[in-house]
Amino acid sequence: GGGGGAEEKKAGLFRVVCVEDERLIRMMYQRVLLKKYFDGIVIGESLKQAQSAADVIIEGNFDGVVMDQNLVYAEGTILGSDIVREVRSRGYKGVILFRSANTEEADIDLYLKSGGDAVMSKAATSKLIAQKLKVMIEERRTTQKL
Repeated sequence: GGGGGAEEKKAGLFRVVCVEDERLIRMMYQRVLLKKYFDGIVIGESLKQAQSAADVIIEGNFDGVVMDQNLVYAEGTILGSDIVREVRSRGYKGVILFRSANTEEADIDLYLKSGGDAVMSKAATSKLIAQKLKVMIEERRTTQKL
């Protein structure tokens, strides 16, 4: 059978990493965002994974990142803005899209100041996230070639 179809389809897709603590959202990313629109991975299942997120982003050579702001675990909380600040200071040039339940002006300001490119609410669908990310990644690739 034509087992190679899926791989070929993935070849032209942008690579994206999603950082998220909530199981249902991680499943949605896995089943919809990464199955339909991007090639990539979902991390953030454990505190350990969240702590190593910066390394994963830097080493994975991803075109984009979907970042949750509040990564909450029994052992402690990690802020997406801290991870973003770290990857930017280490030279990461990809697109970073924050998703947050808090989209007050002060929150958005923090996300953008830390190095995020855009903010979407938790209510945004996979399709909307994918569309926004694609446009931003394409724009970034164009400007980086100039």
